[in-house]
This record gives sequence, structure tokens and C-alpha cells, in this order.
Amino acid sequence: MYFIDDKKSAVKEVQRYLNGISIQDEDMPRAAIDGFYGKETEESVRYFQGQLRYEENGTVDAETFAGLLLEYRRISQKNEQIKNVINADTYPLAIGDSGDHVAKLNATLSALSSFYDIPNTPCGDFFGKSSEEAVKIMQRVLGEDINGTVSIELYLRLIDELLIRENFANAYKNQSFGQKSI
Repeated sequence: MYFIDDKKSAVKEVQRYLNGISIQDEDMPRAAIDGFYGKETEESVRYFQGQLRYEENGTVDAETFAGLLLEYRRISQKNEQIKNVINADTYPLAIGDSGDHVAKLNATLSALSSFYDIPNTPCGDFFGKSSEEAVKIMQRVLGEDINGTVSIELYLRLIDELLIRENFANAYKNQSFGQKSI
């Protein structure tokens, strides 16, 4: 992956991943991004390895590096999704709220009703009783605390759930079971 004279760059990359991950985990030790694999970096790597139940040896082997890269990308992607949500500062959403962010939530809940039993699908840009009931149903499905309010994290999970269900439905619809192509 790296040439021997690129050690400093490789260490900086590992340190960047560790620091990006530590933003989401306050208990994780932070390491300076300086290109030197010192005690701070080793402690951060050991902590990360322990979280993933890897051997806690403080060495970045291929398995640890792959885990770091995947976790860093997952966190970066989540942060990018949050940036793209309309008025992220307006969350959590609850009864009585209105606006574009509620309209997008209601549209997502309405689309999810194709896959889940949501009897009174909400619509429009107002968070009313039907929105709250749909949210509670989806909180139950997703194993969340059932309180009828929507945090930014829940909203992103709802979008992910819809994308997964739609992709699965499309893949299923496009399969040709036992049919030969001509």
C-alpha cells in the first residue's frame, strides 16, 4: 500500500482516521497528526482495536487498517448526510412543527408505508397526530425509543430504511426466476 519512504504519510493517514473516529467517541484517546507513531497513536489504536474486538496490540495491521478506513468513511458519510438535511438545526421534530423539513419527513414516512403497516400516512408540511403515529411505528420497527419525536439520526435512519427497501423491491422485481434470456 505504501512505499518504505512513505511511512510518515501512512502514519498521518492512520492518525487522521483515528481523530475522525474519536469525534464520535469521546472516550477514544486522540493522537496528534504529526506522522510519528508515538505513545498517543498507539493508545488510540489499542482503544479502537478493543472496540472492534481485535487483538489489542497497538499495531496497525491490514485488519486494523481496513477497520479504521471503514469506520472513518461511515462517520464521514453520516456527517455529510447531516449537512445535506434541510435545517438540521430544527431537529428534533415533534407535534406542531411545520415547514420543508416536516414535508420531507412526511414524504419519507408515506413512502415507507408501502413496506410497513402505517395506517394513516402523513402528508403535507405539518407534524400532526398521523406523523407522530407513523414515527412511533417506525421507531418500533427500528428498535428505537418510542417517543414520537424525530432526531436527525432517526430521520437519517428512515431515509436509509427507505433506500434499502426500495433497492430490495427493485432487485426482486427485476429478477427473472428460472427464465432464460433470448
